[in-house]
Amino acid sequence: MSLKLIERGFWDELIDLAKLHGDTGVLSFNSWSAMGVAMGCDGKTCRKIAGKFLQNGKINSHLVDANCKFAGKIPKGKIPAGKILLIKIVNYEYNQRVRKPDGPPASGNFLQTSGQSDQIKPMATEKTKNPDHQSAIDYWCNIYNKHIGVAYNFVGKKEGPIIKRLLKAYGLTVLKQIMDQMFITQDEFITKQAGRTLGVLSACVNKLAQEVMRQNSPLDQLSPAGRSTAINAMKVLEDLKREESENS
Repeated sequence: MSLKLIERGFWDELIDLAKLHGDTGVLSFNSWSAMGVAMGCDGKTCRKIAGKFLQNGKINSHLVDANCKFAGKIPKGKIPAGKILLIKIVNYEYNQRVRKPDGPPASGNFLQTSGQSDQIKPMATEKTKNPDHQSAIDYWCNIYNKHIGVAYNFVGKKEGPIIKRLLKAYGLTVLKQIMDQMFITQDEFITKQAGRTLGVLSACVNKLAQEVMRQNSPLDQLSPAGRSTAINAMKVLEDLKREESENS
């Protein structure tokens, strides 16, 4: 695959990632490798392509400290400890034809801000037909506030469709279990890099659903030795049933 095609895919992925995390065109990463995890490539490739985008004027990028103050230009090597790489997609709002959200710029998938907009209280729209839609929104906001300690800034225009799609796929009961799992999972991408937002929930829903199903399995409540014994016993029963059916 040519570098030009790789760059095109990287650019599309960058746009998609920005739309999932605030829709402002601003993203932040604490390392090149962390950016690579989000973009689906290695850190070296991220650094090389981001450098080209910077030269071509497609992005603006620099380092900031923990207080979001300027801390240097985009590095050629590793990002220093305590520094955060801030990337802003140039002309993002015009190209995407999106309204600039109220409140402070989104911090991407690795840096959260404490600012809140006047859209804190989520409300279901008149077009919402599924009665579980508002229940799912309320449940998410409540558990987010319980675990994180601040109100969740729900943006209905972008996150309402996520709720609608997940309800259609899993139903309210299982979706609530998946939402609970989001806050207790040990997955490093979620806990150390991406954070806990509905955008990340949607991106990682298959993984979280598998964790929920494993927890609900009776075999997972057993010790390793007990699980092995139970599995062997089930195999023996299956063999006996097969022999009976063959002899009948």
